[in-house]
Amino acid sequence: MVTIAELEARLTQLEALLASQRQPGRYLDRQHVGLTPPTTLQVPLWDSNRLKVVWTTLVPGTGLPAWATTEIADVAGTEAAGTGTTLPRPDHGHKLGILTAKGDIITYSTLPLRLVVGANDTVLTADSAQAAGVKWATPTTAEHGAASHTDRTRAIVFPARMFGLLAGTPALVQFGTSPNRYEGWAMDGASTEAVHTYIYTPYDYVSLSSFHIMWTRNAAGTGNVKWQATVLVDSIGTGGTDLTGAGTSVAATDAVPTANQIKYKTMAVTLTNSARLVRLTIERLGGDAQDSFDNLDAIFLGVVLDYNADT
Repeated sequence: MVTIAELEARLTQLEALLASQRQPGRYLDRQHVGLTPPTTLQVPLWDSNRLKVVWTTLVPGTGLPAWATTEIADVAGTEAAGTGTTLPRPDHGHKLGILTAKGDIITYSTLPLRLVVGANDTVLTADSAQAAGVKWATPTTAEHGAASHTDRTRAIVFPARMFGLLAGTPALVQFGTSPNRYEGWAMDGASTEAVHTYIYTPYDYVSLSSFHIMWTRNAAGTGNVKWQATVLVDSIGTGGTDLTGAGTSVAATDAVPTANQIKYKTMAVTLTNSARLVRLTIERLGGDAQDSFDNLDAIFLGVVLDYNADT
């Protein structure tokens, strides 16, 4: 049995030993053997006989897991994936080091992959044939504009209500019963009556494709109606056009349709490619001999202007 005096003596010896070993990095094994401070990458491990603790130099990739000492770009794929025997450094916990240029991105196949930044104005596009599953590609079409379309013909409708009285006594009248009504200018067959308006061609206007008068009849009868369209053009940026000028007139006859059924009469109207402001006059030449829908109203419904847009 150990006496109190013996315990006190051993404690005194231990205190003396501890005092002599108080240095930064010192380590005491279970047999009270003091170890000198370690060098870089050394850890305290039991010796092969497990009798004492010794400082052991750690070799990355062997023995216990160790922090990789290289930049992550040089770390093997198994290390980056977390399946190797070493671990990436704490400041490189994932494979960010594979990015080397502004705009690079990380994608994935079986491992993280670097996708090099694409050329200006290219977009990221899925492509299963690529190792990364995606690629940079040039868009096949523009986002907007006539150049994005094969058919660049446009149409504008100018309804009867956009026109105002110019000559004679035509009347803007509604026909039918609510809600199935339509509206148009009732133009007499006994004399010339006219309405007019001003239009401004769209900014993408290049040239006129076709020009149509929309019309019908409300009363019974047969024969032909003679229409005339007159345009006066103010070209782009010129101004100063005399609005009292004669303009260019085109006349044509059209057979009377069934009551209340719409007709489109194509007129050989021409507009310059630079046309912007257009004074448009529509006349029924009721007094003309070719107008045989005598003393009966033709109903002018409006104009359809088809034009070609720019590229």
